[in-house]
Amino acid sequence: MHIIVVGAGQVGQTVALELSSDHNLHVIDNNPDNLDKIPYEIDVTHGDGTELEVLREAGINGADILIATTNLDQTNLVICNSAKLETDLFTIARVTNTDYLKTWRHSAGAFGVDLMLGRALLAAESITRLVAYSSRRQPAREVEFFVDAKIQMAVYEVPENSPVAGQSVEEADQFQHLTFGAIFRDKELIFPRGGDVIEAGDRIAVIGVPDKVDQFGRDIYPSEFDLDISDLVVFGGGSFGYQIVRQLQKYSVDITVVEKNEQRARKLAENLPEALVLHGSATDEGLWQRENLARADMAVGAVNPDADNLLVSLLAKSKGIPQVVSIVHEKQFVDLFESTAVDYVVNPREEVSEEIIRYIEVDYAENITSIEHHRGTVFEVEVGPQSELVERRLSESVSSLSERMTIGAVIRGGKVLTPRGETELRVGDRLVVLTDAEQAEDVAERLK
Repeated sequence: MHIIVVGAGQVGQTVALELSSDHNLHVIDNNPDNLDKIPYEIDVTHGDGTELEVLREAGINGADILIATTNLDQTNLVICNSAKLETDLFTIARVTNTDYLKTWRHSAGAFGVDLMLGRALLAAESITRLVAYSSRRQPAREVEFFVDAKIQMAVYEVPENSPVAGQSVEEADQFQHLTFGAIFRDKELIFPRGGDVIEAGDRIAVIGVPDKVDQFGRDIYPSEFDLDISDLVVFGGGSFGYQIVRQLQKYSVDITVVEKNEQRARKLAENLPEALVLHGSATDEGLWQRENLARADMAVGAVNPDADNLLVSLLAKSKGIPQVVSIVHEKQFVDLFESTAVDYVVNPREEVSEEIIRYIEVDYAENITSIEHHRGTVFEVEVGPQSELVERRLSESVSSLSERMTIGAVIRGGKVLTPRGETELRVGDRLVVLTDAEQAEDVAERLK
């Protein structure tokens, strides 16, 4: 397909890079510095994407999809509407203002947009999933299901006093119906072998039967991990904080919102009757004491800008709140937040780019999921007669396919098999595979 991406910021860059191997991409931006970050093999146009002449230069009349990903909602809507005046291609727009999203959902095709993605809503949904799993005493950072929920993938961070910290993978691999898929250590992605040592602070991706994955999560944590999320505080009542509270109201959670702007706080109190809305600063020591905010089981930092949000998140952690989630808008700050005591980081732009890719992409596999900020990819694929691994022991064949992959589960005739070195794959087996994001498509094609 011919796809035009307007806006070469974080979202546009990610989408263009992910889709360029399968589609003809053309990127438009009025900032030459952004275009310099686009690989040379992708066509680019320097100009204003709201102008028809610029869209025509990018090949709008022969395009299949237009994706508007600039930082301005109104600009994205104008771009989509302008494109629709020229041709009937499929348009995608990302927005922050949820009022646009409400209008679009109420009236199909409003603004000339075929698919609208709300940054705040996607981030809120991601945080809601974290709360849901934590409320079931599951300390997972990320959780996804595959093969009709027969298989679960989860990422867990190893605490210092975990029983597996300091053990080799071979020593720690005592869990039935479970496979260690990958170890994420700082910016490194390790595909574990028996002699690799698990370190405190590592994030381990495990794949297996759901109840065994959940049990692993409980076992690697100290015995005192027994946390229900029943009391939650959200710092920041902007569009992100508002959507987070709206999403969480479906759960039996007591929610407190702290908002610095008095007018905004009053509006939140009117629109969120199930939550306690406090007007004040998240860094006000008196407010913490008066309202006993430290009693919360989880805190969500939704303050802008990121620098202020980091301060608020660290303050919440220092007050003893067990779990702290932070909304981080700028990609370059994600690693900084994760290197602190913050437990979870949600990057709204990343949520949007992943949703766009998931919608457009791709036919090389099923249920494709990115993990750890696009460092790894998990997918399911059916073994075909031309597969390089058919009728071969995994211990002999996987390394010849790729050193940077793990087959996490095998489903044969509806039965789940835990892959080990002696396992031989058969035509028709369905696999759940974790691999380096850059190699995912190649690995999937060679497994078919």
